[in-house]
Amino acid sequence: MGSNEVGAPVGPRVLVVAEDEALRGLVVQALGLEGMAARGAGGPVQALALCRGSAPFSVVVLDWRPDDPTGPAFAADYRALPPPHAPLVLLTAPGDAVDMTERTGARGFVTKPFDLQDLVETVQRCLPAGTAPRQSHWHN
Repeated sequence: MGSNEVGAPVGPRVLVVAEDEALRGLVVQALGLEGMAARGAGGPVQALALCRGSAPFSVVVLDWRPDDPTGPAFAADYRALPPPHAPLVLLTAPGDAVDMTERTGARGFVTKPFDLQDLVETVQRCLPAGTAPRQSHWHN
């Protein structure tokens, strides 16, 4: 379907690449609530078009499924785009996390099923210095 977008336009820009619309919407909404300008893409083709046609993203969150070749293809195609390249954060299965992170050069990962607080904190750690949004909603 269409892309999802939530968040203040002045916050760090985060691209969420996930074919699963419910997952994509949930992640976009959670990041938006944290002051990030989160944008969703339903697959690699849409994500690459967004990367080519807009201001650079601060972080790219990629739903990585080992049985789906689009994740590795997106990672390679994204790295082939002219710089700057945002750090990648993978959403992946526990057994694949370290291997996939090393193979793609991703800066971080969150294993599925994941806690939204863990995801938000991982994305925040990967943001460029000085771009972290206000304090998290996930902390008391």
